[in-house]
Amino acid sequence: MQDKAIPNFGKILSLSFTQKLREQFKGSHDLIIYHDWVNDFLTAKLTKEQFNRFLSQQAYCYNYLTSRIISLTLKDPTKHYDELRKIANFLLNESFGDLGLLDNSYVRTLKLSIYTKEYIEHIEDIWLKHAYINKLITLFPILWIHSDLDKRLTSDVHLFVTNKEWLNRITFSHSQKILEVLCRLIDDEAQFISSQEHLELENIFSRLYQFELLIRNESYQTNTNQFQQSKQS
Repeated sequence: MQDKAIPNFGKILSLSFTQKLREQFKGSHDLIIYHDWVNDFLTAKLTKEQFNRFLSQQAYCYNYLTSRIISLTLKDPTKHYDELRKIANFLLNESFGDLGLLDNSYVRTLKLSIYTKEYIEHIEDIWLKHAYINKLITLFPILWIHSDLDKRLTSDVHLFVTNKEWLNRITFSHSQKILEVLCRLIDDEAQFISSQEHLELENIFSRLYQFELLIRNESYQTNTNQFQQSKQS
């Protein structure tokens, strides 16, 4: 009998911290990628008000995080300056791009939802009081969502969509590369934290996704809410 070398398939490389987060929160993530807002966008069923409502809230969040990153790099320009600059530029471009699709009157009278306000307050608390890796974690959900939304919009293209300009910008944004940059930063920092700190980051991550879902729900239900208010008045 001839001896043969059998590959050791048991030696599987362990997942990085960001890969573990993706595995752990895939269910929450999919609720957003396959949200009714996205489904109706792809089939041109989304109303203008629903579209404007969400883009305005998203642009505000992008802009806020851009300001946090810029402030951080000014305080310590030696700490991942080039990588953070790329992320800040990406978020700033997305913010201006979203706002550019809205009517000027809509932007001038922009009203934040209660969930957007609470989301920003939660992120602000993290950036003011918590460690560097905690700050980086606040950027992870929006970049992961953007990257996978890019993939879905590219692979599930319909003949008619609510807004082709937004579709084209999302699918040519190269968000996957920006996400990879962020994941490298987080994984490098995660090597030096305790199991308790890992748990804290998971809790932060979970809370961030709750806000992302709530903001989308509120934006999708905009017309329904207005209809109910008009009946009550």
